[in-house]
Amino acid sequence: MILDTSFIIDFLHGKTEAVTLYQRIEETTATTSISVFEIFKGIKNSKELEQVADFMEDIMVHDFNKKAAEIAGLAWKTLRESGQEIEPEDCMIAAIALAANEVLVTRNADHFRRIIGLKVVTY
Repeated sequence: MILDTSFIIDFLHGKTEAVTLYQRIEETTATTSISVFEIFKGIKNSKELEQVADFMEDIMVHDFNKKAAEIAGLAWKTLRESGQEIEPEDCMIAAIALAANEVLVTRNADHFRRIIGLKVVTY
């Protein structure tokens, strides 16, 4: 299971639903290089930096590779043409999950469910 940025933020902030779900799936989780970028760009202070660094230390990270880039580009184009555009970063995260044949865990299911073939778990 790939943890989306929204899930990681909720977990780090101690939101009950995210913490409970993480306790059940912790052994099978990973994230994406895009989520790592999004998390680190939002850090506000040294306490948050330490908390994020601790979390990221032990989690597997799937990279945005050529296969994922192709999937993301086509998904973004399709969504834009149908008037359902989402952020490019979300397309990249979804594409990494699709390329790895993984389920995406997110609070933002509305956006991600627009991407054909992506399996989404929400909380």
